[in-house]
Parts: sequence; structure tokens; C-alpha cells
Amino acid sequence: MVNNSKFNKIIYFAFGLIMAFFVLFSLYFMTRYAYIIVFYTVEDGQHVYNPGSNGGGGSYKNQTLFRFFNRIFVANSEGQYAAKDGWGIDRLFADRDDFLNFIVDFRNELNSFNTALLWFGIVGLIMFAIMLIAGNHNRNVYYISNLIVGVICSLTMIIFGFILLIKNIQLIGRFNDDAKLWQAVSIAQQKGNDSAQTIYIDTYLSDNNPEKYYAGENNVNSTTLITTMIFMIISIGYSVFTLIHTIRKYFATKAHRKEILERAGVIA
Repeated sequence: MVNNSKFNKIIYFAFGLIMAFFVLFSLYFMTRYAYIIVFYTVEDGQHVYNPGSNGGGGSYKNQTLFRFFNRIFVANSEGQYAAKDGWGIDRLFADRDDFLNFIVDFRNELNSFNTALLWFGIVGLIMFAIMLIAGNHNRNVYYISNLIVGVICSLTMIIFGFILLIKNIQLIGRFNDDAKLWQAVSIAQQKGNDSAQTIYIDTYLSDNNPEKYYAGENNVNSTTLITTMIFMIISIGYSVFTLIHTIRKYFATKAHRKEILERAGVIA
């Protein structure tokens, strides 16, 4: 099977398809987490959070998020702000800006990982192109150049993949640690773009009714992150398979390679 030319082509073109998939997947990745966001400008290196407006004209829509913090978080005896009972939010904040900075930091982590996913796909396609140029996909006999190219390209994606996998697992942990907070923020920022919906959820904030506030927004979860982890494991596994195939084919064609080189006068 290792010397089957059709099988060989399938292996390498499947590698290219997997990497192309990651380029496309990176464009979808943030869809579920689009409203885990705080709009701000930067002045003198500091975040300046703009409350925006509900009725239009303002492009920054943080008013509902501000109201969420003001009505749900209450200062404790130590001066830290804790969410009221029933909201499922256990994290403490020093003040509203600390709350907003916490969201911004997580959003930046998600954006950074999303960019890394895109680069993973792009680098993978470059590795795929290099292997095609070297002829790894259609050569019946592998030479040392094919071995080096196949090993380096596969190892590059294995290492890159492991780095992203570790980061992905960390993001899953961060999301799950504060799942209700991210869901609450997403609702506030999404609904804050519609004045009617803003008034609607404002009622539940006033009534301290988390059950109705969270209703229908259960799609803000770690599913995309978990799916990404599965895709990363598959890509790493396939890169390992490609690496093994390259090494096996190099040694499987040893006799034929030696015969060709002897006829060419390269070796005695």
C-alpha cells in the first residue's frame, strides 16, 4: 500500500484539504462568541468605555452591559463586587472597570486564538505546497530530499497543532469557569442593539430574575471550543500519519532508489 501511487496522492491531498478547512473554520470560530465584547477606545494607553446609546446614532453599545453590572453586582463587606444569588456568577470584581477589563482580556484571548487558527491553516497550506513541489505526492521512489521535506513539514504542523491544542484546552477551562458570566454578557451586548429588547431584559434585571434573563440564550457555550479541540486532535493525528508514511515510503523504496542511483553513476 505504501508504494501505491493513488494512495500516496490521497494522503497528501487529504493533508491539504484539512489545512484548507482550518482557514475556513477560522472565519466561523468567533460566531458563537461574537457578543462577548466590550466596545471601547484607547486614550493614553487606557481603555475608555463608551456607554453608547440605545436609540441609534451611537456605534458603541455598552449601556445594557453597564446596567447589568450596576443592578446585579453588589459590594460586599470587603468592598469587592459580587453577583446576587441565583445568577451563577462566582467571580468578584474590584469595580465596574475591573469587570469590563476581565471581559476584554478574555475577548482578546479568543481573538488571538482565532488568528492563530487562521495561521495554522495558512502555514499548513504552505507545507502542503512545499511537499507538492518536492513531488512527495507522485514520486514512486523517495529520495533524501523527499524524506527531509516530508518530515519537516509534518513536524511543523504537529508542533504548531500541539501549541494550539494546549491553548484551546486552556480556553475551554476559562470559559467553563465563568460560563454564566459570558452568557450574561452576550445577552446584554446582543440585546443592547435593540431598544425594545433592552427594555425587555431590563425588567428581568430589575426583578433579579436570572431564569428569564438567560432564557433562550443557551447557545453561548463551549461547544465551538470543544469542537475545535476535536479538529486539532484530528489534524495532529493526520500529520503524525503523514510523517510515518513519509518515513515508511523512504525505507520501502530503498532497493529501487539504490538501483536508480547506481545506474545514474551517483553511487558505485
